[in-house]
Amino acid sequence: MEERERERERERERAAEIVWIVLSRTVEAYVTVG
Repeated sequence: MEERERERERERERAAEIVWIVLSRTVEAYVTVG
């Protein structure tokens, strides 16, 4: 059970990282275009 929770936490961290990267790239592109 603990391992499954750890896996879920890792997945959440990875998802947050991807969201952050996409968001920062979007902001970068927006600033560059603007």
